[in-house]
Amino acid sequence: MVLTLIACNEEESLIGDQLFEKGQYKEAISSYSAYLSTRPRNIKTIYNRGRAFEELGQIDQAVLDYKRVLKLDPDHVRAHLSMGNYYFSLGQYKNAQFQYQLVINKHPQNSLAIMYRGKANQKLGFLTDAMQDFNSAIRINSNNGQAYLYRGILSYHLKHHRSACNDFKKAKALKVAESDQALEKYCQ
Repeated sequence: MVLTLIACNEEESLIGDQLFEKGQYKEAISSYSAYLSTRPRNIKTIYNRGRAFEELGQIDQAVLDYKRVLKLDPDHVRAHLSMGNYYFSLGQYKNAQFQYQLVINKHPQNSLAIMYRGKANQKLGFLTDAMQDFNSAIRINSNNGQAYLYRGILSYHLKHHRSACNDFKKAKALKVAESDQALEKYCQ
């Protein structure tokens, strides 16, 4: 009986993942919550439920799940990145920068965290630091199209128009959606 319950419960989490992938976020949340009713400390499922809440625009619920994940695993990279993005969206760039830095301290080669820190640095007016972050993110992962996009935007504002347009073209080649708009706006 216990094995059957665990097997059904494991299935709930997997079903939640499948529902999430299909964009059925409400159903995914229900499935994740059912799983968490018997396994309340399962970090992966808590995080995934937070992502589903975020997709539905239920940011407060998402943040509660991300904080719960960080309470259980203070080094959880994706939860720190999610919290950083949350703070960034609120304009709390120092808090965002702090979250990204926590990831970088543990994982100095994390291209995403470095790129996000660059965005926060740019918003805080630390343009040299922002450029260094974008350069580092690209050096670590030359397929990080968003880093090219953000470096291009910063380059443009620093009046390095040719470099900016080259970065927008690289971002476009890497299929970054916003790159077409940047090329149209800055490189005509």
